[in-house]
Amino acid sequence: MAGAGSRGLSTHLFQIHADRYTETDNKRIPTGRILPVDGSVLDLRKPTAITRHLEQGDALLGQPPAYDHSLLFANWDQSLRAVGHISENVSGRQMDIYTTEPSVQFNSGNGFDGSEASAYQRHDGFAFETQHLPDSPNHANFSSTVLNPGQVFKSVTSFRFSVTPLPKSKQVLPG
Repeated sequence: MAGAGSRGLSTHLFQIHADRYTETDNKRIPTGRILPVDGSVLDLRKPTAITRHLEQGDALLGQPPAYDHSLLFANWDQSLRAVGHISENVSGRQMDIYTTEPSVQFNSGNGFDGSEASAYQRHDGFAFETQHLPDSPNHANFSSTVLNPGQVFKSVTSFRFSVTPLPKSKQVLPG
């Protein structure tokens, strides 16, 4: 949200209204266990700068440290509601996310390696993918993704962007 070439997520704050996550094995395949985010690097219920977690590392972030986790929204009831807020403090850009989906796959731009046309480096971006949990058909305790003949599937995700004006002291004037 800082713009192409801004290098990194250090100016971003992430808030995701998720109180649980799915445990994965060393290949990032869900084990079926759903665990609380309380006190972990996955607890993003308050605006959080994630760069420090990526720099310090943590067992949950793996090696090299990276966010690539399914986070389950608190009190999911299938209605369209706010599930996240991301702000970038240099540009003032903000993104609010609303969805009917039960979870998000949150990724901290782990696959970038500088080989892309725009030469993005690891953690130069992020993905916020609302969805049902990966591997749902293989875990009875995950919300179902089965759609039988005659059934209708409806899903809504809305990304709403805004800009908060910066104080005069932080504004960069053209020229």
